[in-house]
Amino acid sequence: MGPRISSYIGLRSRELARNNGDDPIMLEQLLSPRQVAELEACSLTTVYKRLTDGEYDAVKDGNRTLISAASVARRRESLPKAQYGIRAGIKGIPPKAEAAA
Repeated sequence: MGPRISSYIGLRSRELARNNGDDPIMLEQLLSPRQVAELEACSLTTVYKRLTDGEYDAVKDGNRTLISAASVARRRESLPKAQYGIRAGIKGIPPKAEAAA
């Protein structure tokens, strides 16, 4: 989970109950589409498209749509790593010629 998401989730967590002094039971963190758009640096339209495509898990609470923070983190972790400096085969750029010995 990214630092922005985890710090935000930490601020939003609520303690439900204690079991004889054991660890507290925490509610799953739920975010509004506007909060998700801010965290993901995208538009609300993109958030709703991702919801339609099943990229986020969400629930309805009356009129409110609430998105699971875990599904936001899961989507972010599933993104491919960026590759920099690879020339061969990308957009028709030929591989760098080997230096003559």
